[in-house]
Amino acid sequence: MDGAGYYVARWNVDSVRVDRVVNGERQLLPSSEIKVKLAPELWHMLTVEHRGDQIRVSVDDTRVFEGKDNTYGAAGQIGVWIKADSVTYFDDLTVEALSQ
Repeated sequence: MDGAGYYVARWNVDSVRVDRVVNGERQLLPSSEIKVKLAPELWHMLTVEHRGDQIRVSVDDTRVFEGKDNTYGAAGQIGVWIKADSVTYFDDLTVEALSQ
């Protein structure tokens, strides 16, 4: 996998989206962005679990996406990213190897 192929879980105060990026082009995995309502002045937790072809995304303790995709089968790297117009703070980033 390279910079043109990866998965993205992105959230705003009003939505979450899960994308698969193929050859640099984003493809929305669910049929639309998932609506959520987050208080912007509070801390929130985004959790992404990716085991085999299973992808689960939760915001705080609520699962907002569960789906399957096998475009990229090998384990890879992770990263964090924000849009240029966002004010975002990261704290306590944890990465764990998950068993199948």
